[in-house]
Amino acid sequence: MPRRISLIVWLLMTLLQIPRLVEAQSAQTIMDQAAKAMGGMTALRALRNEIVESEGKQYDSSSTPQPLGPTRQISTFRYSLTRDLTQPRLRLEWDGHTSGRNEAIRFVEVIDANTGSLREGEATAGKISRLHPGRLATRLREERRAPAKLLLTAAAAQRTLRRLADADVGGQRQQVIGFIDNGDEFRFYIDSQTHLPTQADLLEDDPLEGDSSYLLR
Repeated sequence: MPRRISLIVWLLMTLLQIPRLVEAQSAQTIMDQAAKAMGGMTALRALRNEIVESEGKQYDSSSTPQPLGPTRQISTFRYSLTRDLTQPRLRLEWDGHTSGRNEAIRFVEVIDANTGSLREGEATAGKISRLHPGRLATRLREERRAPAKLLLTAAAAQRTLRRLADADVGGQRQQVIGFIDNGDEFRFYIDSQTHLPTQADLLEDDPLEGDSSYLLR
C-alpha cells in the first residue's frame, strides 16, 4: 500500500510538471525561430559591435487636456548610437531641434561600465560634465533591451523562460515570451509571421517610482 500511494503521488507530480515542460518547450521554439530569423544564435553570439542610426519626433504626453488625448510635438531629432555588445559601453551622438523654443539640441554621451560623460553643444567646443546617475541608469536599461542582446539574455534564463498569451500589436499577432533577469521581468514580443522581435516590455523596480514598466518598440 505505501508503494502504491508513492506511485500515485509520483504520477500526480509528473502530470503537474507536463504543462510546464510543454510551456518551456514552446517558449524555446519561439526563441529559436527568432534567433534563426536574425541570422542564428551562433551569429548573434559572435556580434561584438552595433551601430544604430535613427531619426524621429518627440511628443509631450504630460500636457494633454485629457487622459489619452492628442499629444504635442516638442522636437525632431537624429542620432547615431555605437554600442559594444560584449559589455556596457556606448557612444550616443544626438542632434535635435525644439519646436517651441526654436533651439538646436546637440550632445554626445559616452558610457563605459558604470561611468558616463556628457558633452553639450558643438562637437569640438562643447561643455563636458559627468553624466547624471538617473540618465546613466536610463541608458543602461535601454542597453539591456537591445534585440540582439535580449535573445542571448533570454537563452541564459532557461529556468524562468515561459510562453505568455499572444498579443495584438498594430494589427499583427505577436507571440510573447517572458523571463526574469537580475530580478527584473521581461516580456519579449515576436512577430508570428516574420519571427522578428517587435518590442520588449521590462517591469523594473524603480527606486523613485516603484514598479515601473518600460516599453521599447
